Formats: sequence, structure tokens, C-alpha cells
Amino acid sequence: MPRLANIINRILFGTNIACVLINMYLLPLLAIKKQLYEPPAIWLTSRLYPIIQQRQQNPTSRVDLLQLMLEVMTDKKINVSKHRKESI
Repeated sequence: MPRLANIINRILFGTNIACVLINMYLLPLLAIKKQLYEPPAIWLTSRLYPIIQQRQQNPTSRVDLLQLMLEVMTDKKINVSKHRKESI
């Protein structure tokens, strides 16, 4: 059974990746507005990855959820009190 589960997992993962690639690259070229179904977790991950890459290359001084999560991934100290004073 573990072999069968591994095969099924690879098939599902492959079809999900194919849907992402079709939705992001092929359908916009064909000017089709309707997209293929993607599971929510895969849709979110595929859309957030470019944003995270951009944010890591060009850090910002504003504090939002994405910035806090990126700072947690590194060894930088988070100074939220400084940002709270600026926003109040």
C-alpha cells in the first residue's frame, strides 16, 4: 500500500503543478478568463512565492503579516514597538 500511495501522490502533485502552469502561463496568452481548478493551498502558494521573493530582495520598513513572517524565518530581531509608534 505505501507504494500505491506514493504513486497516487505523485500523480496528484503532477496534475496540480500542471494546472498551476496552465493557469499562470498558457491561459493568459490565450486571453481566456476562466481558469482550471486548483486546490486552495496550492493556489495560494503559487501566487505568494513571487511576492515573497520580491520582498526578500527589496525589504520594506512597514510591518505587515508577510514582513513579520519573513523576519521570523531569519535571525533578525523584530522591533515592532518602533513601527507601532510610527503608525499611531
